[in-house]
Amino acid sequence: MPKKTFGYKRAEFVGALINLVVLIMVGSYLVYQAVERYFFPQEVEGGLVILVSIIALSIDVLTALLTFGMSKNNINIRIAFIHNLADALSSVAVILAGGLILKYQWYFVDPFLTLVIASYILYQGCASLPNVIHILMEGSPTHLAVDDVVEEVCALKEVVGMHHVHIWQMDEHTDALEAHVVIGDLALMGGVKSKIKELLRGRFQISHSTLEFEAEGEVCPYPEHG
Repeated sequence: MPKKTFGYKRAEFVGALINLVVLIMVGSYLVYQAVERYFFPQEVEGGLVILVSIIALSIDVLTALLTFGMSKNNINIRIAFIHNLADALSSVAVILAGGLILKYQWYFVDPFLTLVIASYILYQGCASLPNVIHILMEGSPTHLAVDDVVEEVCALKEVVGMHHVHIWQMDEHTDALEAHVVIGDLALMGGVKSKIKELLRGRFQISHSTLEFEAEGEVCPYPEHG
């Protein structure tokens, strides 16, 4: 992959971004529909609505159960699970609304429950969106701090300093780091590199690291962390 040297790991997050935007658009449209039906009520055939919703609920519950286990480790599957769960809740709401319409002719229940489901979809979509954008923008992993990594590495007796530090997520489960490491004796570089990589992997779960070594007193054109 000469033009994609990091592979296609980020394609998952591009897909997740598209799915979340679509999910938010669907939620927004449902809000519009709910408000419109509240002010301009439409007659609903309660019995037919209940029958169709029971069938839809069975399919949605089965799909949600299939995706639940995988949703913990994959953001796109997690979004699909949220979508299926929202569909299942919608079916439950429609069954409830159909029953109330049949018994009491409470047509306002339909837009009210639609608004509740739409709010859930919007909440889940908006809550997931910042994390996806953060990863696409190569933000540092939320479970660790750059300063903590620098402090731990600099605590090694052979290390004089560390700068030009960049930490980012390649995907949901792989963190990467690149940095310049200053040591007193470049002859010790091989052993120091092994120590740092072991520390990064064991203490911070950073499995992909690129280290550039500099001698103490050497002037670096990139002295800052960022």
